[in-house]
Amino acid sequence: MRRPRTRGLTAPRALLGLVVREPGTVASIGDRLVETFPWGQWEDNEAHKALPRMERQGLVCAGPAGARGDAGLRWYQATQLGVADMRGWLREPALMPHALRDSLQAKLEFMTESDLPSLIEMVQEEEESCDREYERAHKLSRQAQYTRMRLAPVRAGWREKKQEVRIGDEAVVWQCMALRLKSLREQLEALRDEITGADRERGERG
Repeated sequence: MRRPRTRGLTAPRALLGLVVREPGTVASIGDRLVETFPWGQWEDNEAHKALPRMERQGLVCAGPAGARGDAGLRWYQATQLGVADMRGWLREPALMPHALRDSLQAKLEFMTESDLPSLIEMVQEEEESCDREYERAHKLSRQAQYTRMRLAPVRAGWREKKQEVRIGDEAVVWQCMALRLKSLREQLEALRDEITGADRERGERG
């Protein structure tokens, strides 16, 4: 029997992981969501929407008002079911991107000649954005390597070692995305130039 595969990171999944790591109020957990996954483009009220639903599912529970000194605020922590659910998710195989479900592949399928200029512009903007994210992640990766080397392997803790691996992988992901978009942009530009040249040639003949 095939094991289920992990799809893209959802807000509830990210929030559950954050609550398993450290309990907190809705506001504090929401802040950590943005800080931990800044590329997620989450809605401002993501934690406010998801945590009560996760409580009804039994994944988290809320302590009494005023717990931990936060008067009037509910304090969320993971239940045993929530911890088990998170551990199970961590062990699921990751789902590789499927070309037939890729939005760019769909755009290429449905575009017309008149859509070509705007599609090239969109791909270029995304390419530049990925380049910026790669530079940011690569810089953080170098900093993490430096921190671990400075602490020495014996003193570097699990958190430092884990962060170095995660950030290094993030840099590779952004780099691959940027390279893919660069290749696509160049192919679209070549197609545009080919069409423009053919139109010009027909005009001269006419």
